Amino acid sequence: MRRNRPAMIVSAIAVVAPLALAGCSSASSGSPTGTGSAGAGAVDCGRVELGQGGPAVPSEKLTCFADGAKTGARTTLRVVMPTTEGDPIVTTYRASGPDEVEVVIDSTADKFAGSGGGISTQTCRYLVTRTEIEVRACTDPKPA
Repeated sequence: MRRNRPAMIVSAIAVVAPLALAGCSSASSGSPTGTGSAGAGAVDCGRVELGQGGPAVPSEKLTCFADGAKTGARTTLRVVMPTTEGDPIVTTYRASGPDEVEVVIDSTADKFAGSGGGISTQTCRYLVTRTEIEVRACTDPKPA
């Protein structure tokens, strides 16, 4: 059975649990405005693997994403969440400013997705809160 995810809000679960994951880093300097292999001023906030029902994306990762995007740097955060059956769904958030985010959802590893599996991309307005990246006013998903 495939778990349905709401298109308008991609939540990082309301309870923020302290996790010992690295914070914000760029490919060379570790600062939100550093340069690296992803391009001048690129910020890679890393990858977070969540379990079913939590814990949430660590606040350090959300702060990294918000701070990097505010500078206008190409800022990326990857969040891996399992389906009900445990297959990984990878959502990549890419922002180059505080207004729009590209959301890429990779469900190619979802064995129960049927014809709905694959990689899709959409552009959304977004807001980073203490507990989530909230997306809204998204374009229709397009196959990547």
